[in-house]
Amino acid sequence: MEVTIQCIKFDATDKLRDYINKKMSKLDKFFDRAISATVYLKVTKPESVDNKEAEITINAPNA
Repeated sequence: MEVTIQCIKFDATDKLRDYINKKMSKLDKFFDRAISATVYLKVTKPESVDNKEAEITINAPNA
């Protein structure tokens, strides 16, 4: 599965990108029809500790 990572309002480190790719590769065990996935990483409130959100969109045929 092809994984695209898009960061909004910050730059992801290589370590974070590797972690995301590792976790996304585990989805192939459960959802083998997935063609691609897009991971959106966002900073919502810079002044808060809990300021990050992750959203994953998976593209699959007939889904």
